[in-house]
Amino acid sequence: MAIYQGLARIYDELMASVDYDQWAEYIISICSRSEKEVSSVLDIACGTGSTSIPMAKQGWRVTGVDISLPMLQKARKKAAEAKEDVLFLQQDIKQLDFVREFDLITCYQDGLNYLLSENELDQTFRGIYNLLSPGGLFIFDLNLVEKYASSASGEISFVDMEEYSLIYETGYDEKTRVWEIKVTGFIREEQQYIKFQETHQEMHHRPEDVQKSLVNAGFKVKDIFAAFSFDDPRPDDRRIFIIAQKDEGRE
Repeated sequence: MAIYQGLARIYDELMASVDYDQWAEYIISICSRSEKEVSSVLDIACGTGSTSIPMAKQGWRVTGVDISLPMLQKARKKAAEAKEDVLFLQQDIKQLDFVREFDLITCYQDGLNYLLSENELDQTFRGIYNLLSPGGLFIFDLNLVEKYASSASGEISFVDMEEYSLIYETGYDEKTRVWEIKVTGFIREEQQYIKFQETHQEMHHRPEDVQKSLVNAGFKVKDIFAAFSFDDPRPDDRRIFIIAQKDEGRE
């Protein structure tokens, strides 16, 4: 099964503890520090829209893209319930297709870690660069998955709730720097449980390689922060944010 098909049914329940409004405030603070006025946003790997909708509440014109149709269907429903006008489209982040530019492009929740080669990363950064207006910002997080390797390699864990049960089988390949998570789930629907299986793979992209790829695409790397802070990353941080900018005079 493709990723985020079965898991899409319970994704919001799994992420219920995340304060997405606070995430939006963090992005606004970064833009303010960069003195960048924003009116249009492209939120890539947007999932069920939990990152897109809070940004729309700021008055920004937001477009969300994701490769998973079930996630997008949930996003559209949530935006309608919130009475926020967000356009959600099914697209692959490696092949973004728009005729317009955006002031800000964001990518949360390990979206770029799902790119499993440096070539895919290069291709994605070039596409994002071409979609930004001059001076536009690209803000994204990076999961430093090698920090999980010692505890996650070969591990099996369980989540058992009333409405669903999940089994996670994880492993990390140091040679390929790929962390694999096989998920087997049972979701209760009426009087039966629906079973699904899907495998997620995330690559550890070294921050220095990511910076080089950004520069090769034309970006200036403005800042790298420990997640949801304005502090320099620490050696034991498992997640960082990178802020890159397109030059004002470059198209």
